[in-house]
Amino acid sequence: MKQHDKALSLSLLLHQCLKEGKKSLTLKKDVYTLFPDCAPSRPISLSNHDAYGFTSIGICLEDLDGFVLDGNGSTILADGVMVSLAILRSANITVKNLTFEARNTMRGEAVVIAHHEDGFSVRYTNTVDYIVKNDWLYYRDPYGHEDRHHYYMIIAREGEDARYLPETAECFRTEYTFEDTGDRTVRLHNPPLVPEVGTLLIMAPGLRHGCTVFLENAKSIHLENITVHSSYGMGLLAQLSEDITVDGMTIRPKGDALYSTSNDATHFVNCRGTVTVKNSFFEGMLDDALNIHGLYARIEQVDEKGLLVRDMHPGAKGQSIYRKGCHVAVMDKRILCHDQILTVEDAIPLNADMTYLTFAESLYGIVPDMTLEDLDSSPKVYFEGNTVQYNRARGILLAGRKKTVIRKNHFKTPGASILFESNGDYWYESGGTTDVLIEDNHFEHCGYCVKTWGKAVIAASPRKEFDGKRYFHGTIAIRNNRFTQNVRALVRLANVTHAIFENNEIENTVAPNAYTDCLKVSDDTL
Repeated sequence: MKQHDKALSLSLLLHQCLKEGKKSLTLKKDVYTLFPDCAPSRPISLSNHDAYGFTSIGICLEDLDGFVLDGNGSTILADGVMVSLAILRSANITVKNLTFEARNTMRGEAVVIAHHEDGFSVRYTNTVDYIVKNDWLYYRDPYGHEDRHHYYMIIAREGEDARYLPETAECFRTEYTFEDTGDRTVRLHNPPLVPEVGTLLIMAPGLRHGCTVFLENAKSIHLENITVHSSYGMGLLAQLSEDITVDGMTIRPKGDALYSTSNDATHFVNCRGTVTVKNSFFEGMLDDALNIHGLYARIEQVDEKGLLVRDMHPGAKGQSIYRKGCHVAVMDKRILCHDQILTVEDAIPLNADMTYLTFAESLYGIVPDMTLEDLDSSPKVYFEGNTVQYNRARGILLAGRKKTVIRKNHFKTPGASILFESNGDYWYESGGTTDVLIEDNHFEHCGYCVKTWGKAVIAASPRKEFDGKRYFHGTIAIRNNRFTQNVRALVRLANVTHAIFENNEIENTVAPNAYTDCLKVSDDTL
């Protein structure tokens, strides 16, 4: 147990501090390595991850009201699959001055070293552990986790700036095989995508075992001066929480690593109050800097008093979304505009996927396979003074129903910098926006991967169907921004009640702004 001494001392110190009723703890500056086999575990469900049930937690702050954890510049190193920090059922919590790393994320970094008649070979450049079984590649960690290879992606080429994702491609297909050729080299036979020799690749599994920081049923949370260099999933995941402030967060790879977080930098699901992300720096994550949304459910059964609803996405099960008195909307999954709004009388969770809801109102006209959305769990959003650059995919995804302000940020993103997206048949991420202001931002060389991740620098995806009367979004105002060196259209908006584009500084125009099924458009470039 000697290797666990420091990890145990941290847990015991925190326990003693809380037992004595102290309201703050400042750590001695150090590197604290946390091991999952001696970490506390709690039954939690991480939205948009593959962690459900008892999960190891490095630092667990639970059932508290008022506490400050000051890391004093310390590093928390997760040695195996876990949530590094969880704040559960707590209020008025501040965590600051901490750096987080994950040691075994089971994601490979490799370089293409040769072409063959039927494919190519790679050499791994990081320490990922792997094995080839039955002609397929698996990634491993020291604690028995083994994840099947899911995709490979071009990240850069030798001699180039590895932060900058070039015009690239990803391969998620499976009709090829692997061969372990020794000395940390692997050969791919008959792959559909053959990168040139010298290309740097990320080779990754599909599972997301845990995030770095997790908030659930938490209120008035302040995260200050938090750095994440690597993660088993997302940097920060907050769900069913209220009034969250992220100030001075840094997400960036450490040293010459090719990526930082394995997925989104920050992600907010069914949150309330106000979500503020400011003065932060996001680079190298393998998905977006910010994703904010609710969750759609499918109506399975209708009876006289209630609805049986199913949480559809496998990464969203086990959350207690519905509460007595909350308001829900029922809608067609193709149009996603509200047909009826109901008030929940009672919410009865049956299992991880199914909930039975009762209502005072009539359920006339509601039929199975319609979509249900909780309307109350949607926050105001302020994303201000941040830098988003050199990551995979988009900048930020917005699906919040209340006031949303995107101001004074600098974007350098391979896909859309700002994407409005919801769907009721794949990710089941909900939320048509009502009042969005995008102002005083600099969009520099955005959308440089022109074949993927959005149709424009700022885009709102169309609905599968439009009834000609109801619009999915309210007002989206894009004012006083600076657009420079962009290589795709600036704006593609659909299903917006009032789209505004005015007083923006534009260095170059690739294509005119375009609006589909919008009621009113105010665009001084047209």
